[in-house]
Amino acid sequence: MKLNYNLKNPLLIIATLTLATVLFFIHPVLLLLAVLLVLFVGAALLKPEWFLYALLFFFPWIGWSWTYAITPDSFLGQFVGRGVIELPVADIVGILALCVWGLNVLVKYFYQGDKTWKPQFPGWIFIVGLMISGVLALQNADVWQLASIKYLLRPILFAYIAFFLPVYNLARNPRTYRNILYVALALSVIGLLMGAWSFLGVFEHIHRAHPIAIAGYPFWGLNQNLLGELLIALLPVAALLFFLEKRGGRRAAYLSIFLGMILITLLTFSRTAWLALFVMAILGIYWLRKYLSKEFFAGVVIAGLLALPLVAYMINYSFNTYTAQSSNWGRWEMTQFAYFLWQEHPLIGNGAGTYFYRLGKTPMYTENLGTPFDAHGLLQKIGSEQGLLGLAAYLGFFGYLAWRLWQAYRRATTKNARIILALSMLILIGSVFYQGFNTNYFSAKLWVPAAIAFLAIKYYNSDDL
Repeated sequence: MKLNYNLKNPLLIIATLTLATVLFFIHPVLLLLAVLLVLFVGAALLKPEWFLYALLFFFPWIGWSWTYAITPDSFLGQFVGRGVIELPVADIVGILALCVWGLNVLVKYFYQGDKTWKPQFPGWIFIVGLMISGVLALQNADVWQLASIKYLLRPILFAYIAFFLPVYNLARNPRTYRNILYVALALSVIGLLMGAWSFLGVFEHIHRAHPIAIAGYPFWGLNQNLLGELLIALLPVAALLFFLEKRGGRRAAYLSIFLGMILITLLTFSRTAWLALFVMAILGIYWLRKYLSKEFFAGVVIAGLLALPLVAYMINYSFNTYTAQSSNWGRWEMTQFAYFLWQEHPLIGNGAGTYFYRLGKTPMYTENLGTPFDAHGLLQKIGSEQGLLGLAAYLGFFGYLAWRLWQAYRRATTKNARIILALSMLILIGSVFYQGFNTNYFSAKLWVPAAIAFLAIKYYNSDDL
């Protein structure tokens, strides 16, 4: 960006000093905020990709939140009374990335006329449909109408405008796209190390791969599914870098990371992760069969034979342990409850974000299973809350992304292009499949990988990758 103002202009200097003095005497904090705002605007206009990389790095950090307690005598308390504002660091960085994108669009596209900054909204019609279905469902939200409105804005709309759109629009060239893959790889390595460390039981007696607390803070959470869904989403990235790299040493490193991620994914003993890995393996091998050697298929057979003891353990764990059986029972009860709710209003649902509250008011569940959880699966969640209309819009959005990638894959003629598109489809399919059994359907854990996957539409034909 070119600066159109002479920073040595005396009038500009005098006006700046005068404003700084006034702000300081009103309140010193105002001066500090003004300085931070100037620095933010400068960085946003000169280096917008910095905020993109920050969003990509922090999107799994859902266990680290900023919390602000609102008291009746505070400024906000005058309007809302008492309450708590809690924002995960991923949401905060998402808001910053959204502001950076919006600022660049205003200054560079609308003011300076730079057409390369024209905003793009892939699949917007489906998001509009999802919001409309949520508005229609408000009439069935009972006493939770206000909570349902809030849920429509955040996380539903927020997931699209703060996670998906900034990633897709701020990635403006092949170099940035390649850097995105490197950031994703760095997250993969962190996840791999966390999984290995936790499985060895260095700090505990649970020999199962899962995120670990760092300096006492569970930045990524602690549940094994939180690690499994991240590794599933990023696994194709390591494979993509392996195929794109020409240097032997780096290819070996990417292959080692890829194989390590597969092992740690299996060692989470998350049934959803195993299923997703199986689906992705079948699709990936089929789509890339022309580019895989006989040695690869021999390696798959050998790895499968070596994994048989692990498979036997997983089967025994899934059907013969109390932990797995209680999980199965809980999920089945929640699925039945979701089906019961869906039957009441099958077309428009019972109100976005109300499943959790309704389950908490159901004695049959709470007396037998205790604390309520959100619906484990996007079909149960969205179907019960926003009905068939909402479900069609939600699946339509991700179906649209997959269809666009598939169409590009069919048209692609070069090896690199087909590999990039095939592995990008695996990122998308693996992430969405995982949320068919999990609860991050409107989290950065799904929407950021979806944006990374869809970026392939822009750059799969680039020679600079």
